[in-house]
Amino acid sequence: MLSLNKLISSNILLLGKKRTTFSRKEFVDKELRRSGAFGSYAVASSTIKALDAYAISIDYKDIDEYLKAIKAELQEEPESDIALRMLDDFSAHLTKIGKMPATVQAYVSKAKKYMRLVHAIRLSKEDMKDYVTMPVDVESDEEKEPLTKDMIINVVNCSNGQRRKAFYMFLKDTGSRIGEGLQVKKKYFDFSVTPTRVLLPKSIVKGKKRKRYVFLTHETDAFVKPVLAKIKDDDLAFTSNSNIVQACAAERDAFNYMRDKIGLTEKYEHNGRFKITIHSFRAFTYTESKLATGDADYAHGYVGHDRYLVTYERIADQTKIDFFYRCVPRLSIFEDTVVLSNDELKEQYEKRFDEQDKKINTLLIALNLAQENKIKIS
Repeated sequence: MLSLNKLISSNILLLGKKRTTFSRKEFVDKELRRSGAFGSYAVASSTIKALDAYAISIDYKDIDEYLKAIKAELQEEPESDIALRMLDDFSAHLTKIGKMPATVQAYVSKAKKYMRLVHAIRLSKEDMKDYVTMPVDVESDEEKEPLTKDMIINVVNCSNGQRRKAFYMFLKDTGSRIGEGLQVKKKYFDFSVTPTRVLLPKSIVKGKKRKRYVFLTHETDAFVKPVLAKIKDDDLAFTSNSNIVQACAAERDAFNYMRDKIGLTEKYEHNGRFKITIHSFRAFTYTESKLATGDADYAHGYVGHDRYLVTYERIADQTKIDFFYRCVPRLSIFEDTVVLSNDELKEQYEKRFDEQDKKINTLLIALNLAQENKIKIS
């Protein structure tokens, strides 16, 4: 069996075709490199653990031992449906032990990929659809629990360390993913412009396809600047751990501890998951940006949803700033901020000038009358 601690690639012959296979560790690392997202790494790791537990439940040492037996049978009987039956059984096993439908679907999909890349067992979409039964994800009547401003204030105030407080403030302004935020370096911040602009290069964003710029409110500047003042330009802003997987796990654990500490422990009845998680910051940013601008496409693009990024990139820089300024009152949690659009400012200035003109005209009329009637104006 291939060792977890060794990076081994091998070429094997299956059904007359030569394919490159990977070790377990290579498989998981590949998932992280491909997407750049901690979530992909976590799902891949969790899937392998679930596969091992399933294999042990049917008297195999681990999933690799079971898949080797399946591969041997396929080499003797290429038309065998043993691999498909195994995935169907795995799906049923996950449902039986209480995994939610969405989790089962994610694990089965990743298991299929693991079978192909690690053991060169390929399964078609058509056969998967016919043979593997997925649980139905019944939509719940429960409303999604939003992360409120009061909750964020509580989280920030009760958090340990200025760096973590600044990180939470950064998340609520930018809607960045946890892995993206933790890979932001000091040199990505531009305080020379207003509002402060932060670069998220494509090397750190999910999918590694497009860079994007996000902005900070004035109140978040006040949290971030003292943190950045203590580090070098190439240092990570919100963590000292360059291992993104470990850093993400540490932040999740820290938030979960904080959530329990301040009592945000309610769970959804239909799936048993916590209503408030560290990912709730991202939902907060999207929701508040959409409500502030009335433009869902902008809000999607700002938080980095892939299908909207092309549209977001095409928005002029000044228009992005104008959009963000409209979001500031809704994103700010400590400051009562009122930000007006350019048209509103122009309207206010014009109204102010009209009022001044009227006052000047009134004074001129009074002055003329005084001169005519030789009356002293007090």
